[in-house]
Amino acid sequence: GSYPRRGVAPDAAVGPRDIDLAFWGRLQYFANADAARFLVEEIWPLVRAARPGCTLLIGGADAPGWMRDVSGTDGVTVQSPLADREATLRRVRVAVVPLRFGTGMSNKVLEAADASCAVVSTPEGVRGLPELAAEVAVGRTAQDLAARILELLQHPGQAQEQGRRLRRVAESW
Repeated sequence: GSYPRRGVAPDAAVGPRDIDLAFWGRLQYFANADAARFLVEEIWPLVRAARPGCTLLIGGADAPGWMRDVSGTDGVTVQSPLADREATLRRVRVAVVPLRFGTGMSNKVLEAADASCAVVSTPEGVRGLPELAAEVAVGRTAQDLAARILELLQHPGQAQEQGRRLRRVAESW
């Protein structure tokens, strides 16, 4: 969709948040594939150790074999392709954007803000978005990112408020 969706009330982007964490994109793209591997192999085990029932959705086109192989294990679901990204993101508690590579601006944070999701990201994930970056929980290491994710999951009101702030910033553009 277009960003931001002017004229749509912030509450319209909020529905039941039954997906704890999500990462999405064109999954064959090297930066997204690296981010997904970083999430699954380094960040996710730390989150699951603290919250064993936590769920993670990885969605997008062209999921590689290794990614499809982790689907259905350890709370991970891979949807490739991801059906109705906008509706799915409105179900996500915390969008995780663990990008370490890539150029230009990441649409993931804009898409998450449009859906009023809380966001945890690396600095690379919020590049070119200073107004949104000011509202995002940023970390660089797996430990930093997991700690920020867990903070938002343990304090759902804080996550909801961060999502509302992100949506207001996106709407102000």
